[in-house]
Order: sequence, then C-alpha cells, then structure tokens
Amino acid sequence: AWVFMHEKIRRSRDDNSDCPWLLRSERTELFDIEEVNQMNWEVWQGVIETTDVRITCNECNDDEDCNLNGACKRDGSCDCSKDVEGRTFLGTHCEVILKDNCRT
Repeated sequence: AWVFMHEKIRRSRDDNSDCPWLLRSERTELFDIEEVNQMNWEVWQGVIETTDVRITCNECNDDEDCNLNGACKRDGSCDCSKDVEGRTFLGTHCEVILKDNCRT
C-alpha cells in the first residue's frame, strides 16, 4: 500500500503504531504512484472514510499551471517571474510570493 503520514499527527493520543497513516491506498505491489491513481484510498478524518485521490505529474502544460506567475517551459517546468512590481515568484509552480521588502 502507499501510505502518507505526518510525524506530528496521530489518529489518537494512544496511537503508537509503526504506521500512523493519514491516507493509504489499497494493498499493492506497484512502486509507481501514478499507477495507483485509480485505486480506492482511505483517508482519516476523525474516522476512516473512503475517498477519491487524483495523482498527476508535477509538470506544467501551460502558464496557468504556473499560477500565471511565470511561463511554462517546453521541459514542463515553470520559469517564475522575477521583480514584478516589487515581487518575485518562487516554487515549483510559482506559488510563493516574495515581496522585496521581505528579503534579508
């Protein structure tokens, strides 16, 4: 199974298990997460429920995938805008705004 955990989040105070999962796929032998995209997943939301999970590649196809804060390059990566009205955009999809007055 594919399992997502967070080191600071447990399902209960008494949860001392080796695998305190918050999101998990069905049992599988697959190693490529994109191949488990169509499986049933369970998510913990105070109780265990079934949910749909969409797994996609982390590449851009157009400038909208770069949050309109940069240009999508042919290799599928974002070229984030720099020094636009005192702001620079960072992150895989140009999702982080750094204002000039916040620079150190």
